[in-house]
Amino acid sequence: MGAVTSHSKVGRRDLPDLVTFEPGSDYVNSLSDRAYYLLRERIVTLDIAPGATIDERALQNELELGRTPIREALHRLAREKLIVVAPYRGMFASSIDLADLRAVNEVRVELEGHAAFLASGRVEDKDAGEIENLISALNARRECAAARELMQLDHQTHALIHRAARNAYLLSTLREYYIHSLRMWFLVLDRMRHIEDAVSEHVELLIAIHDGQARLARRLMRAHVADFEKRLRAVM
Repeated sequence: MGAVTSHSKVGRRDLPDLVTFEPGSDYVNSLSDRAYYLLRERIVTLDIAPGATIDERALQNELELGRTPIREALHRLAREKLIVVAPYRGMFASSIDLADLRAVNEVRVELEGHAAFLASGRVEDKDAGEIENLISALNARRECAAARELMQLDHQTHALIHRAARNAYLLSTLREYYIHSLRMWFLVLDRMRHIEDAVSEHVELLIAIHDGQARLARRLMRAHVADFEKRLRAVM
């Protein structure tokens, strides 16, 4: 794949199929954004392992992007705590441990629950159609989906709810913390059992939001996020 040479609209088709690419988006705005999504994918899916050294020059060659977009992406990832900058030593992919899991989930259980509550009262016709389509997709894959596909469906579910809450400040925070949770999933994915159970949880949650059952949606979302922590603790 050749390097993109302008800052004009870059179509989604120019990116590989990324688990961490924002569902519902169809383009990136710049070479910096392109570098950011490609690097974030590698960190979240553990292609760049926790604690691994970040080699800027190697990334330029591998991604066929220049120094400036790579550096801008790395600084953005550092602000999101996916990369650690160590003075005089360089950059490293951040580590993952149980303290991270607890800290992230303390935030997520409150904010995700509130987002589900808000979304239940703010669903528009377009959202309702997306929810119905996603419920159909979840039901169709209840028994046979691979773990990676189920994770993509989980991402779609949360992203849809985040958008439907219609609060830009909440949306930004939710996206950042969700990505950290997704990275933790990848850390233990090969040890997880019955991951398909999350499909039933998603369907029940989406139905509550679609039907405007705000308190039920908040309760289901909080339970879903809390269960995520329990599942990970059991195998970490």
